[in-house]
Amino acid sequence: MAIRALRRFVRLAYDDPGFCALIVNLAHGDELFVEAIRPYATHALRRTVDAGAFVIEDIDLAVTLIVGGALAVIRRCLGGHAEPDADSRLARIVLLGMQVDPAEAHRLSTLRLQGTTVAATTRP
Repeated sequence: MAIRALRRFVRLAYDDPGFCALIVNLAHGDELFVEAIRPYATHALRRTVDAGAFVIEDIDLAVTLIVGGALAVIRRCLGGHAEPDADSRLARIVLLGMQVDPAEAHRLSTLRLQGTTVAATTRP
């Protein structure tokens, strides 16, 4: 699911801060990363839109927004300026922006992620 991929990406700031620092600090690293992930993210979002789970007017722009937002949150995590549940909070904001019911957005954004090393706390 697209929202799990988003959360896993942000969680890398806690699980592998060295790798994340490399991604976000390379000259033009953001653009290179967005272009590398764009086909996969576009496919995931298109599937969820086709299934009726999200309402997205412009999938390409949504991919840019979501990945760019994730990179910005990662920078905040690496700088010690984000709460441990930043991945869940970002996911909830994204889902609400895609017109997902608030209760469902909360549920989806707080599902346990396999393979993460930092336990996320969640806030409603």
